Amino acid sequence: MHGRLQVPDFSEIQRQLKAHRLRVTLARLEVLDALHRVKKKVITRDDLLLLLGRLGYDTSLPRMNRALRDLVRVGLVLCQVREDYPTTFRLMPFVVRVSTTL
Repeated sequence: MHGRLQVPDFSEIQRQLKAHRLRVTLARLEVLDALHRVKKKVITRDDLLLLLGRLGYDTSLPRMNRALRDLVRVGLVLCQVREDYPTTFRLMPFVVRVSTTL
């Protein structure tokens, strides 16, 4: 069973994904939703996977990694790599939340 996506204005997120030539997929929506829920804070890959599970999403590590890779590549998600620290991710501030529930 999937959790409810709480990302406001789905059409805006869909437009942003399509503007970057990304298909709107459940994995991408789930990752964007989870990143939005951390309220502009950074999150590690492991913590993001745990959060997806707590939200009731059935996203595997490979699916999450592909979604993250694509979202980072087009600039919707910021990836911070630092020595001696785990890589962290956060939603870019200009990404609008979506309001549709799936």
